[in-house]
Amino acid sequence: MQHGDLVQYKLGRHETSHGVIVRPVTEKDARAWVHAIDRPAYWIAWFDGEQTTWAFGRDLTLISEAAQNENR
Repeated sequence: MQHGDLVQYKLGRHETSHGVIVRPVTEKDARAWVHAIDRPAYWIAWFDGEQTTWAFGRDLTLISEAAQNENR
């Protein structure tokens, strides 16, 4: 997954949420990195809230990939 991808999060009794990948969790993210050090995790801007949070990649379903800018 990469920046701009549209994703869905649904885990257990949590309501389904949709958002956009902002960036991967990295070692610069201190507390999040401790949990995600050995598995992919991403920061997500959710459509149903103002807060950006992170989630493990395995808990996300890719809905659509970000449009690629061919002029790069």
